[in-house]
Amino acid sequence: MPQFTMKAMLIVVAVVALWLSTGVEYRGNYDVRYTIVMLGVVAAGLKTYCSNGRAKCFWLAFSFVLLVAVCYQGIIVPRMEWVSYSLRPLVTSVDIYGNRQMPGPGEQKVEFLAETIELVVDLFLATLAGFIGLYVYDHSRTANEH
Repeated sequence: MPQFTMKAMLIVVAVVALWLSTGVEYRGNYDVRYTIVMLGVVAAGLKTYCSNGRAKCFWLAFSFVLLVAVCYQGIIVPRMEWVSYSLRPLVTSVDIYGNRQMPGPGEQKVEFLAETIELVVDLFLATLAGFIGLYVYDHSRTANEH
């Protein structure tokens, strides 16, 4: 049975709070979400590298499925689009993009919820793949290797 330290639980609570803070409109909220996802994929990859035996098999399958899923959905790399919006007033007083409007709050909430659901499904599929990896590991060993 895995045991969790107070430090690990506080880190998880902080990351979840940071993720939930991106549900409101501010410049860079996408980048915060994408950075959390990217660091999660990196952490899973490092856990794969540092593990042995059954755990390595689980984390290898988990990392692979999570990486493929988030890459396909395009939520792994921060885009830093907010930088151009922040620098625009310093460079010119004219809106160089014409009469372009930012997405409204309703659209913002839909995107936030959609990306949250996508990440939860990705994590579920990655965990399922990890358990399949454990099953394969357990049933591919011979009797004298146990």
